[in-house]
Amino acid sequence: MTTLIDEAEGQLGRPGPLANVRACWLARAALEDAITVLLPDDPGHLASARSRLSCLQVAYAGRPEVASRAEYAWSRLSEACHQHAYALSPTYIEAQHLVGLVRQFVAAAEAWRAAPPHAGASAT
Repeated sequence: MTTLIDEAEGQLGRPGPLANVRACWLARAALEDAITVLLPDDPGHLASARSRLSCLQVAYAGRPEVASRAEYAWSRLSEACHQHAYALSPTYIEAQHLVGLVRQFVAAAEAWRAAPPHAGASAT
């Protein structure tokens, strides 16, 4: 069974003007899935990705790198996915870098999920 991130990497090698954009869309979907898995009380698909990123920031307050890595990758992927007449599509190198960031985040998310933080729980 192939994962979304595997599909994204597969798109990078394909010919065509939109292959890099497709790779970014798939990578963003994989990132959003990983974020949803990391949240202890999943806000569900009713919440926007931006809202889930905010929840991730609170849930992992003790590990600020979790939210900052997700935010950076999600923002860059969003820019790459949205096409405007005045904007160029992401280059192969840009798309490859972004897909790589998501692959790293997904792998790290497994470790973060295995040892969830207890942010917000203070002993007073």
